[in-house]
Amino acid sequence: KQKNKSFKRFWYKLNNMAKPETKFWKQIKTNLTSFRWVRLESWASQGVPDLLGATPDGVFFTVELKATKSNRINISPHQISFHEEHKNCPSFFLVKTLTDSDPKKFSILLFGGGQSSLFLEHSIKDLEPLATFQSPIDWIELASVLSKNIHMHCAKPAGK
Repeated sequence: KQKNKSFKRFWYKLNNMAKPETKFWKQIKTNLTSFRWVRLESWASQGVPDLLGATPDGVFFTVELKATKSNRINISPHQISFHEEHKNCPSFFLVKTLTDSDPKKFSILLFGGGQSSLFLEHSIKDLEPLATFQSPIDWIELASVLSKNIHMHCAKPAGK
């Protein structure tokens, strides 16, 4: 019976997949090649981020991908819980803001995983991202900023 529920959840997600996030993942995979990426199948475990990344020097980190046309980020309590439980690990949100008027015009916001609970109460306009990138995206700069934030996080003493 549990297998049947898992399969139904998988099938539902497969057929109702968030197309913008899927396209966003393809952009990440294509353009942020300095990192090694594993797309995690989070339907198997609720709240687990979309991506497991590794830096060239072997530091692991996670990334939750979000795409939105509004000023809100759709985030589940399980996702918040994951980031709270792993606040000593480098984890991030990459948020792609989309517009209906021009699909080629967008921005990518980088948030720290520790900011996850703020997404419930605040508009992304009210939050301070770690970095903002406007289209056309400078993917080399985005990779550099992400790498710096990963390594800054790793340099902090545990519990800080």
